[in-house]
Amino acid sequence: MSSDSPTQVIYADREALLVFRATVLRVLAGPDAGRSVELPAARATVGSAADNDLVLRDESVSRHHLEIQVHDRGYLVRDLDSTNGTYYRGARIREALLRVSGEIRLGATVLRFEQGKEHSGSVSARASFGRLVGSAPAMQQVYGVLAAVAPTDVTVLIEGETGTGKELVAEQLHRQSARASYPFSVIDCGALSESLIESELFGHEKGAFTGAVGERVGIFEKTRGGTVFLDEIGELPLHLQTRLLRVLDQRTIRRVGSNVQRKVDVRLVAATNRKLDDEVAAGRFRQDLLYRLSVVKIRLPPLRRRKEDIRELARNFLLQAGAIDPDAVLSEALLEVLRNRRWPGNVRELRNVVERAMVMADAAGLDAMDAVQETDVSRVAPADAHDAHGAHHGEHGGGAMRGEGQSDDERLAQQGWLARAMPAGYLDRPYKHTREALLEQFDTLYLGRLVDRHGTNISAIARDAEIDRHVARRLLRKLGLYE
Repeated sequence: MSSDSPTQVIYADREALLVFRATVLRVLAGPDAGRSVELPAARATVGSAADNDLVLRDESVSRHHLEIQVHDRGYLVRDLDSTNGTYYRGARIREALLRVSGEIRLGATVLRFEQGKEHSGSVSARASFGRLVGSAPAMQQVYGVLAAVAPTDVTVLIEGETGTGKELVAEQLHRQSARASYPFSVIDCGALSESLIESELFGHEKGAFTGAVGERVGIFEKTRGGTVFLDEIGELPLHLQTRLLRVLDQRTIRRVGSNVQRKVDVRLVAATNRKLDDEVAAGRFRQDLLYRLSVVKIRLPPLRRRKEDIRELARNFLLQAGAIDPDAVLSEALLEVLRNRRWPGNVRELRNVVERAMVMADAAGLDAMDAVQETDVSRVAPADAHDAHGAHHGEHGGGAMRGEGQSDDERLAQQGWLARAMPAGYLDRPYKHTREALLEQFDTLYLGRLVDRHGTNISAIARDAEIDRHVARRLLRKLGLYE
């Protein structure tokens, strides 16, 4: 992290922390040469008066010469109507935006911004935040962070495993901000091809490329005044990372096929399930872009660290799915089954299991416990099953081949989920509802077996399924089969 990103928020165990790297002002020339001072996190003043954060003995410096404010793009230096002025790059300024290593001159004194030490402090817990559900201590701490960040306009990076609710967090940040009456736009950087995503982000002019029969307004222009959420930012191609950096630095975009720079007014929120520091080290992600995205960083806890929220989450999902009495469904025995799962797909996987179980229970005459167990056709497994499954992994990282030696027909016959899901009575439910639930069951079984065969090799999975690689990745993420 650099001083380009003054504040981060991280999740560590059960405590959310505000983490910031302080700024050091070092005197390079003048009567106080060699001195340095660590500035406060929000605002600081420089001058000859004793009440300044940095007091200078330079007689050509005014009593209150300039102030420095933390900005989401660096440090805003503002001259306070000084007698001899403040100079940046040889020009007298009223205000200027500086970054680390920037130098300014006031009187006979030259100052340079440098990185300081990293500091942290705890964040007060809250019981809720918008539509986010869960009262576990881990989530209460996150709510406190979100409440502090939402009213600001700073860039936010949300980190967390697949299915932890990153998009919902981004949406709630928008809803609780001054931009709430303007659009909230979402782009999944991992679901679009490289050629499509550039046009989606920045737009294009008519004739910019083959098939561009008219102009297209990109998401940054379309969302004027609102919030743009870039999901799976780690999937963004390198050359587009450079263009995104310009959006953050200059607040301008250039459409594909145009030489005109257009101003944009959006707040940017991004999310990733990758370790972007590792991506930077591997040369797949720009370090300067990571700094700019991480003005505030929030890490969401996985479901396995907030299992006390499972009842509240499941109840909420049942209500959304139309259950009349969700508490009657959620027996203690059923909740114990749910709590003992390892939930690799986190909250999204829990939602899928609960909704499928409700549909299957109604259609097949099963009770809730049986219906939940019938959803366990692929990746939903008891918490203690992980090691047993891992024992079957091949040397090349492929997944476990559970039921090895059985045909798929034999596996289906044993599980019996489809046969029991379609007896008399299924016609009483809407066609679309039942069909979607059964198709998702099929997707989970089919793609889960391909994950068993190929591990996380998306190209191999897409090749066997004869679908586009981006489609395969999107489906696997939706089902909680890929992180």
